[in-house]
Formats: sequence, C-alpha cells, structure tokens
Amino acid sequence: MAKWKRSLTLISMGVVIIIGFSACGEDDPASSETVTLTIINGLVNYTIYDVYVSPSTLESWGIDRLGEDRRLSPGKSVTLELEKGTYDIRIVDEDGDEYVKSNLQLTAHYTWRITLADLS
Repeated sequence: MAKWKRSLTLISMGVVIIIGFSACGEDDPASSETVTLTIINGLVNYTIYDVYVSPSTLESWGIDRLGEDRRLSPGKSVTLELEKGTYDIRIVDEDGDEYVKSNLQLTAHYTWRITLADLS
C-alpha cells in the first residue's frame, strides 16, 4: 500500500510541475495578442502634429495618439502598442498635409517611415 501512495504522490507532483510550466507560456511574446506600430518622421522639414490610428471598421479617427502637447520632429519616432488587427493610420504635419495608410493588417511589429512620397 505504501508503494501505491508513493507512486500517486510522484504522479501528482509531476502533473503540478507540468501545469506550472505551461502557465509560464502565457508571458511568451510570441503568443501575445498585441503588436507594436512605430511611426518615424522622415519628413526632413516638417514636424508631425497628429497621429491617428483606428480599426478599419470604425468611421472615426478617435484621439490623437501623440497627445495634445506632443509633436514629432524630423527624425523622431513614436511606438504604439495595439491589438493585432486591421487599421487605418492618418498622420497630419504642421502644414495640415495628410499621410494615410488604409486597411493595414498588423500581425507583427510594423514600422512606417513617413516621407513626402506618402503624401495623400
């Protein structure tokens, strides 16, 4: 009877260890449901005033992701954390010019270096 109890105890400990290791996988970035979007101001002579990112299914742009008092000078960048999905991005520079990407599917890190060639 003692051997049976000992075997059951060892099996139980093994199950606990396996469950513990599988729970650790939740912090694995590869299984994350979020991605990062980096916007780089590649406009040599223009400051970016507004960055809007919204799911493509929405009809409004929502809030400025830079914030009210923040600007993105030439050469500077901002990185946003988003849920995986499809997004529309709208950038507005100091002259009110707009740079737009529509239906951008974000499934991994994405970097957009904005240049005058992106002008809408």
